[in-house]
Amino acid sequence: MIQINAPAKINWTLDVLGRRPDGYHQLDTLMQQVSLYDEVFLEPAEGFSLCCDDPAVPVDETNTVLRAARLYLEAAGLSGGVRLRLNKRIPTEAGLGGGSADAAAVLRGLDRLYGACSDETLFRIALSVGADV
Repeated sequence: MIQINAPAKINWTLDVLGRRPDGYHQLDTLMQQVSLYDEVFLEPAEGFSLCCDDPAVPVDETNTVLRAARLYLEAAGLSGGVRLRLNKRIPTEAGLGGGSADAAAVLRGLDRLYGACSDETLFRIALSVGADV
């Protein structure tokens, strides 16, 4: 089992410049990581599962953490799954990027376990999960 810390971030500035052809918005932003973080624990498993210490966080397929894990293993051509545990410290829906940070932590953690994806592939997966992952 490995642990990855997923840091919160704050936006010092955020300007929406317009909509891109792919549906995302073009942004001009300045972000900073802060010392508040969620803890993400990962271990190889037969299937996919997620548990969380915050009952307000969904642990089904709507969670970006599970989506990121599935997409990583698919892109890497790996069978099996991953057991995930999330200890939430970043308040949900507070604009601190907790869900996105958690999904990014899963991608980093899985790549630490398997080393099966290039940086380009990791960025592509992250973007498909969410624009700020």
